[in-house]
Amino acid sequence: MRLHAALLAAALTLSCGSPEPAAPLNPQIPVFIISIDTLRSDRLSVYGDAGAVTPSFDRFREDAILFEHAFSHTPLTLPSHASILTGLLPPGHRVRDNGGYVIEGALQTIQSTLRAFGYGTGAAVSSYVLRRATGSATAFQFFDDVLPPASHERSGDATREALTRWLHARRGRNVFGFLHLFEPHAPYEPPATVVRPRSGYDGEVTAADAVLGSFLDDLEKRGLYRDALIFVLSDHGEGLGDHDEDEHGVFLYREAIQVPLLVKLPGNRRAGETVSHTVGLVDVFPTILDVLGLPPNNGLDGRSLLASPEAPRSIYSETFFPRLHLGWSESFSIVDDSHHYIDAPRSELYRYRSDPAERENIIAEERRIAAAMRERMQDIDRSLNAPGPVTEEERRSLAALGYVGSASSTSGALPDPKDRILTLRSLKGGLIAFRSRQYTRAVQILTPLTSEAPELVDAWTLLAESQLALGQTANAIATMRQAVARFPARADIRFRLAEFLIEARDAVGAIQLLNDIEAAPPPRTFHYRKAEALLQLGRVEEGERELRREIELYPDHVEAWGALAAVLAGRGRTAESREVLRQAIQRNPTDRARGVARDTLVAAGDQEGLGLLGLR
Repeated sequence: MRLHAALLAAALTLSCGSPEPAAPLNPQIPVFIISIDTLRSDRLSVYGDAGAVTPSFDRFREDAILFEHAFSHTPLTLPSHASILTGLLPPGHRVRDNGGYVIEGALQTIQSTLRAFGYGTGAAVSSYVLRRATGSATAFQFFDDVLPPASHERSGDATREALTRWLHARRGRNVFGFLHLFEPHAPYEPPATVVRPRSGYDGEVTAADAVLGSFLDDLEKRGLYRDALIFVLSDHGEGLGDHDEDEHGVFLYREAIQVPLLVKLPGNRRAGETVSHTVGLVDVFPTILDVLGLPPNNGLDGRSLLASPEAPRSIYSETFFPRLHLGWSESFSIVDDSHHYIDAPRSELYRYRSDPAERENIIAEERRIAAAMRERMQDIDRSLNAPGPVTEEERRSLAALGYVGSASSTSGALPDPKDRILTLRSLKGGLIAFRSRQYTRAVQILTPLTSEAPELVDAWTLLAESQLALGQTANAIATMRQAVARFPARADIRFRLAEFLIEARDAVGAIQLLNDIEAAPPPRTFHYRKAEALLQLGRVEEGERELRREIELYPDHVEAWGALAAVLAGRGRTAESREVLRQAIQRNPTDRARGVARDTLVAAGDQEGLGLLGLR
């Protein structure tokens, strides 16, 4: 029996922390979403890949409905998961990239809806990209995003165990569990348990399949499996060299946006069925409402996957990654049951079902179809809501996961990514060489890139870093000066140039740059670096003030505590110096803080201080 729409509206006004939620509509239907990041549908046996080693998918498919043509709305992790959880296209939830955007807490989500009806809501994620700070945790009572130290992802097995522990601690069947696995996202490093995979990517697909099997087995043991509504899906695909894209984010071809989608209904109804019409990931939320008997939400962009198609369906996708990170044009696409239209500086049209590799662009001969599909996009607001600031930590963390490129030009006529994609491969080659400390090789790769694709911010900065690592300080400074001139809005580039100048003991030039940067939100370590330049010039009192400001903002920056203690010791204020180090250790009870304190006291020749602080 369906609840009256007014009851739903009333329930959704409850605070997520309400101790007295409305009674669940059907507490006998557990709900689970298993999202396997970066999984191409055509690398699974259930989608026709005879060489795939994915037995868990094979087994689950027997109990589930398989959707042959399911599409993501963007080939990026955070905005795609935002669409899954909100049932909205990216223009609706306004998350357009992995960095600089947050899923707003005011948005209605699967978890907030089910929690309002008394469901327990728990999630465990495997990647930095879906960390709590992105808003992914909102309305989940349990949210585990704990990653190994100095890592930006964790194994799917560890994530599965985290969610399973939460499930085991709960009583009752009214649960919504969200499990996110980061295999097979790059870098491809399949575990040793995967024997002789066809490729690193396929090895990680097999590893993810094993985690899926373990999770489903646990649901079976706990008596939750048969009655559950379970979605197994991916947020987007992977290029794997098709159309010269190695990973994802730049293009909207089928390999990047067609995803697996299997749905197991309670009681295994419709088990083994195949649905051939086109669907999208925004359909997950409406399907949950449908199966649980909740009134439909007309504000969602999707429709129930169980509904018979009343008319031909068009699925919208977008990517602003090229524009935000590489200085290239964004692109948009529409997929229906027969054609795939890509709106780019040079638009394309494919019969993707008969041409799944999308090699034959038929736009010249089918201009009416292309025009009609382009017209379907007109009701969608495709303007870009600008990203917020991205910290250097975020930038480095996303780069570690393969998201090369940092904020670039976002206006004017931008290049078609098809004309630049091979330069991205070169950029990644330069990054790999730099990380491998092959600095000469990095310089050889990156130097021509600054001429061939000068809009690539990372080509300039990686080149300068490589030159600096080779001891070519003058060249590195010259490269960074060119980068500052080319990207005047990038405060982080000016800050890095200031750091280069400090290393070259050009404190005057560094302070001029730093004074300009201070007007904008300054980066972390800004005051620490400014103190360093001031101390080079003998402006000790000003340097001390900057160090105190750094500590006030970032009390975990133990080197700043050490530098302040050294300045005080150098001015004969020994007692104050020791007190600063004592506070540093108290605020940061780590071996690193103790090491900094010990080194500071040794450099000052303060043997008594070593004893007083227990650092001998």
